[in-house]
Amino acid sequence: MKKWLIALAAVVSLPVVAGALLWLFRNPLADYALTRGAESLVGAEVSVEGVKAGPFGLELAWDRLVVADARDPWKNVVETGPGRLTLAGPPLLKGCLKVESLTTGGVVVGGARRVKARVTDPSSVAGTPSDRLSLWLRRQLEEEAKELPGLAMVDRGSPETVRGVMGAVSFQTPAQVDRARADMQARSARWQWHLRGRDYKKRLTAIAEALEGEDPAAAETMEALSAMAERGQGLKKELETLGDELAKEKATAEAELSRLGRWTAAYPGWVARDVETARAMVRPGDSGLQDVAAILFSYHLARVTGPAVEGLESLGTLVCALKENGTQGAAGPWSKLWIDQAAVAMELGAFSMTGTAAGLSSLRDQGEEPFTFDLEGEALPEAGRLKVTGRAGCPGDACDQGGIIHAQGVPAEEVVLAPGVHLTQGVADVRMAYRMLGQEARVETLVTLTGATVTGDGGGLGWLRRALEESLARVPFLEVRAVMTFDGGQGRWELESNLDAYLAVRFDEAVARESERVAQGLKEEVERRLRRHGVLLEEELAVAQQRMMSPVVFLEESLGREALAVDRFLSAVEKERAKRQQAIEEKGMEALMKWKY
Repeated sequence: MKKWLIALAAVVSLPVVAGALLWLFRNPLADYALTRGAESLVGAEVSVEGVKAGPFGLELAWDRLVVADARDPWKNVVETGPGRLTLAGPPLLKGCLKVESLTTGGVVVGGARRVKARVTDPSSVAGTPSDRLSLWLRRQLEEEAKELPGLAMVDRGSPETVRGVMGAVSFQTPAQVDRARADMQARSARWQWHLRGRDYKKRLTAIAEALEGEDPAAAETMEALSAMAERGQGLKKELETLGDELAKEKATAEAELSRLGRWTAAYPGWVARDVETARAMVRPGDSGLQDVAAILFSYHLARVTGPAVEGLESLGTLVCALKENGTQGAAGPWSKLWIDQAAVAMELGAFSMTGTAAGLSSLRDQGEEPFTFDLEGEALPEAGRLKVTGRAGCPGDACDQGGIIHAQGVPAEEVVLAPGVHLTQGVADVRMAYRMLGQEARVETLVTLTGATVTGDGGGLGWLRRALEESLARVPFLEVRAVMTFDGGQGRWELESNLDAYLAVRFDEAVARESERVAQGLKEEVERRLRRHGVLLEEELAVAQQRMMSPVVFLEESLGREALAVDRFLSAVEKERAKRQQAIEEKGMEALMKWKY
């Protein structure tokens, strides 16, 4: 249904020249002359194989006809298999070529070439590539329509997607942990230097050394014992002072550790902020799926309409080229060519098309009476009917053309809406209305699909598969409407379907589910990846606690040992003094008894 347009103009016009030249010349130079004449029209290489003329030159047959595309030398405008046309007899006597019928098969439009074609006259092609609707559609296929930005968003909770997001997120927690560890190390180091500056260890050592060599039993007099007791009491007071100072140092160290502990208390908040940062990269935003039909069907609609639009553009190009050739005078093989009312039959893909073409003439301005065509056919042995009607004229300097393509009962091909979501089976009804005036174009398309089945495993878009099944069960058929406009090199299209509202609601539900899923997945992954930083922070706090509290604990233990040593020393002095005092009292009592008796 998409390729009849170029085929009709090229197949009708070019073989006519071949017949005329064979009828006129009947010599080996005819092939060369007719191909050069055809190339002067299309501006690119033309080849005709197996040309044969019938009796009196009224019939012309060929085995293969290839017309290259002047805009793209690696493509063909049209390629046909065996074909035949019939010319009217009486006009030939006057040197005029009037086509009465045309039959051809194996028509291929826009096929690729293995060898680059020769472009003879690129200026013969009307319009510029950048100002063509067909090229804009091609860019849509390559750049925009094949993506599924709105739908792909709801599958971002998968492990692969989470890992991809994790690689792109710049986490702040590691830097915060590094700053916290550096602060802990600096504060613990300053604390150690502070303790060294107070020289507690030296003072305790001096007390211990002061007790060395002190033996109460070695004291010669009671006065010496009293002096020892006084020194012991002095050491005890000094130890009490040291104890008070160490208690303050310990309280200060504990307060400092409490401040350092705020780093570990802040760690969960850092992780939470990084979780939010990761979630922000995949957050769907406001709910409500817009342009459902454009997201689901734009790519496939461009595939359907693109070739048809390109064919219509090429048809207008050929018609306008014929007009320009005719207005240049009587020179050339095109000066007396026309199709008043010709029967046309062609094999177009699976369709066997028959109909009429009329109004193509180099003898008058194409704006006076446009070229028209009306073809209809069936797909055998498959089902389906195709009807094509249209016109093309060139009033003034602008190409004015329009056409209607209507395909009914065509078995639908598999349509991949998204990875794992396909539409299969079903019968399609496609109606396309085209209108172009100069560089402005408008295409209206209505696609109806009946009996379609949703298949595929759903992939990460299981919600879409389920929603499509539910929505198709609610309507008798799938209907997609599209309006495409093109003006000033810019195209725009609007699409809507009878599934839009239902799928938008299901999309909102899927977004809510997937948002929760991605939030949980990212939270777990962020916490897992940052867990080692939390461990490092806890370890650093433990090291700081060890560096700050261990010296204080060691000094307290040393203070306790020295205090015990001083207490034992004072106790020993007291015992020695009591012992000596008792000895003195016993001697005095003994002396008193001797004196008494």
